[in-house]
Amino acid sequence: MKRILITLFAILMLFSFTACKQDEEKVDEYIANENSMIEIYYPADNRVVRSEDKYQIKQPDSLSAAVEEIMLCLKEKLDESMEYHTYMLDGENNVSLEFTSNDEYNTEYILLAKAAVVQTLFQVEDIKSINIKITDIGGNVISENHFLRDSFYFYDYVEDETLNNIELTFYYGGEDGETLVSEIRSVNAPPNVTLEEAIIYELADMGAIPEDTKVNSVSINGDICYLDLSDDFAENVSGVKSDVVIYSVVNSIAALSNVDKVQILIEGEHVETYRETTYIYEPLEFNNDILN
Repeated sequence: MKRILITLFAILMLFSFTACKQDEEKVDEYIANENSMIEIYYPADNRVVRSEDKYQIKQPDSLSAAVEEIMLCLKEKLDESMEYHTYMLDGENNVSLEFTSNDEYNTEYILLAKAAVVQTLFQVEDIKSINIKITDIGGNVISENHFLRDSFYFYDYVEDETLNNIELTFYYGGEDGETLVSEIRSVNAPPNVTLEEAIIYELADMGAIPEDTKVNSVSINGDICYLDLSDDFAENVSGVKSDVVIYSVVNSIAALSNVDKVQILIEGEHVETYRETTYIYEPLEFNNDILN
């Protein structure tokens, strides 16, 4: 899909940062609307997680002020090695953010941090797109990515490109076939392919799950991702335990998704166990215990 973005940045005067912690006595003064309560996402334990409490935007009637409030909250959640500097907002509500990575370049953490920023800010309905630029302490650009609301992909925006180049963290069976190892891989996916589908098809290409596995559908309800796979998924993967295959899927999706659990369905049906050994009837969470 050809995506053309014409960005005309207008430098705005920055508002003074507002503390992330709410003053409960002043809650009644805040302007309440559908965008005033949001989740704050941040990187932790090799995944993106949500804060326990929702955040009340204090100035929801001002998009620029709301963006600055939210970014202050995120700044407090990010590792010290990644410093947030500023943002710009153009007349079409495209947001541009600038960060500096102060430590040795950590690809996985930066990937998770970008996911957290995008997941958090896109809860503000007026934001059209988000551009994230990250430089090292010498001013060299480490990465610059453009994110659109209708696809949660990591890719370098290039006009006329038909494929999105996506960097994702994949979990798959190690040499022992009993534990998971992780790897950041770049994959190409058409714009109409969801992030979850891209993960499944890459895992199949890697041999982490049965190679003929197909995605029938993907949907998200609340904090649960419902992933309907073809019955090919039930085939054997040589030398890999069934729970390793299952958590290759669950951990890879949960690591970068705005959900806490993954419900695996086979041909649209709930299945009690996978290969009669691993319980999958209920939604599964990211599993740290199985990591190598």
